[in-house]
Amino acid sequence: RRGGSWGSRGGGRGCEAIEQVKRIGFGELGLSRIEARIAAGNQASQRAFANCGFQLRERRERAVLERGQWQDLLVWEARRSDLDGV
Repeated sequence: RRGGSWGSRGGGRGCEAIEQVKRIGFGELGLSRIEARIAAGNQASQRAFANCGFQLRERRERAVLERGQWQDLLVWEARRSDLDGV
């Protein structure tokens, strides 16, 4: 099974970790935004961050050299102002 079930690759733990980073970042540290830079080909990470309330803000073309190939980098962001009750 896929889509966050325990039989899938990440088992939903990625989103749990992302939510913990948001709690600490926005709560304890008082940050105004948190960024994630994700390789354009990494669909699983993009889904996880999107599911945790991050917005795609920027695409940096040919920003990362991976295995001899230039890859685009996507910048995902969560803003404190986008959260309800924060």
